Amino acid sequence: MKIIAVKIHEDVRDYLPSYMKFSQQPSNEKEYEKFLNKGEAKKRGLGFHECMNFKVCQDNSVKFYLPPGYTPSSKMKGEEFIIVWISYSPHKILGIQYKAKIIGSRKESFIRDDSSFRYRGTPLDYHGMTCSDYSILFNSPMKLKESRHIPQFITWGSGLRYLKMSHIKNIVSDRIKLLGKVHNSYEKNELTKLLRLADYIALDDFNQNSSKVSVHIPDKELGDFGEELVYKDQVKKALQLGVPQKEIVRISLIDPQCVYDIESVRPTINGYEKLYIEVKTTHDMENPSIYISDRQVNFARKHKANHLFAFVDASKKSIRYVNIDEIDHSSEFSLSIEKYRLRRV
Repeated sequence: MKIIAVKIHEDVRDYLPSYMKFSQQPSNEKEYEKFLNKGEAKKRGLGFHECMNFKVCQDNSVKFYLPPGYTPSSKMKGEEFIIVWISYSPHKILGIQYKAKIIGSRKESFIRDDSSFRYRGTPLDYHGMTCSDYSILFNSPMKLKESRHIPQFITWGSGLRYLKMSHIKNIVSDRIKLLGKVHNSYEKNELTKLLRLADYIALDDFNQNSSKVSVHIPDKELGDFGEELVYKDQVKKALQLGVPQKEIVRISLIDPQCVYDIESVRPTINGYEKLYIEVKTTHDMENPSIYISDRQVNFARKHKANHLFAFVDASKKSIRYVNIDEIDHSSEFSLSIEKYRLRRV
């Protein structure tokens, strides 16, 4: 397992919330040019091609761009890397991606198909990929400590730098301690991913069962399974209506705090309109263990005509769509107030 440190521009676009940093293309060429010839990055950071390095694509992948001088040897194509993303001066750790595969080189990159942006005719491209589960954007950048997080270089110079396992363990350990008691869903999402990375690198002090970190680890695999099943079902239905696939979006991958998971469409007399779907997955729908937040219930009641709950039975791979009225006036289900637990009556 190879660990590399790569310097990129920090995403300082104030209009983007923290969880959307590095997830959107520049709004125009002027915004892109703000990152040209800037401070320490004059020779290496030629623009802001890395602006979408943490964007979650529809297939759950994350595609990343490597600045000039940071592409590993072509002999390493296909190998898995841990990448620590560091900002130019002042040096801060922006995030980590692991199980990352380099698929391109300086002479061989791939054009992003999710961006229409061009800078003087040049499109945004990428050199590697990982899965969104292995992509950790820090909710706020963390100060870089030489010797502890990276070797103490006399000068960084140009190009990538290799780190030791001790460095990545220190980074993950320090970040988990810094988060402490999580305050919002973004930090919880970051912490959950960090704990999985800790398991991956065998950081014994912070495994997922550690009593040192107080956080509930959700059954993410079960949730992802349900969302993916519903997403594919909605895409199929949309295509039958003549609606392009791009209209169906897994919002949960973009905004974990959103009150619904999937933005879809429903047919109307004049065509179609938006449909909001909150996915709840259980191992057994006959004896469900489903929790619905107060915010989700209120949103469902406010948008009755355009909202559905999708109950997924993982064991049967089945989906049942239910609106809030069916729950409120059902003889089958009831909502008990404890964060609202769905029970069979």
